[in-house]
Amino acid sequence: MHGVDADQLYIKLDDFRRDISVSTLTAGDNKISITMSIGVVFSSSDGLSKQMNEADNALYLAKDHGRNQIVISGSEEFD
Repeated sequence: MHGVDADQLYIKLDDFRRDISVSTLTAGDNKISITMSIGVVFSSSDGLSKQMNEADNALYLAKDHGRNQIVISGSEEFD
């Protein structure tokens, strides 16, 4: 997202994550809750392959810390 700093990015992604988490899907008589973990690289001058690896690592870190969280690469903070 062009022109957005790491804090603004986190807020936007967290709003999206929260909107998803209060939604439910209905399949027949079953209601299914949804959660979302997000891993993202905020800024990097490295090549695409390295950026993808960093984003993948951030995603797994979010999942390892309880899921339904956001991790921005290089940040120790998660929701």
